[in-house]
Amino acid sequence: MIGQKKSTILELVIFWGLSICAVAASEVIGLNQLWKDGVVYTVIVFAAIGTALRPAWGRKSFWTSLALIFVGHTIVLLSGAPGVAASALWNS
Repeated sequence: MIGQKKSTILELVIFWGLSICAVAASEVIGLNQLWKDGVVYTVIVFAAIGTALRPAWGRKSFWTSLALIFVGHTIVLLSGAPGVAASALWNS
């Protein structure tokens, strides 16, 4: 099909590898369900963006922009969770 690109094995390995690592890390660390969801969905979204924009990987501006967006997202995620104290990250 015109204008459509098939995913390469590398893209699929990166996407699924990051997603599986996020799930495993949140389980090992012992995060509660709210934070597990936040961590896993964040990794999935940013992995999907990264794999979809693979042609831009060689540009410094891509990585700078992605890093700034990730930092901003993390700040909002950590400060915008109403009624959730930092101690509530882990299961009791």
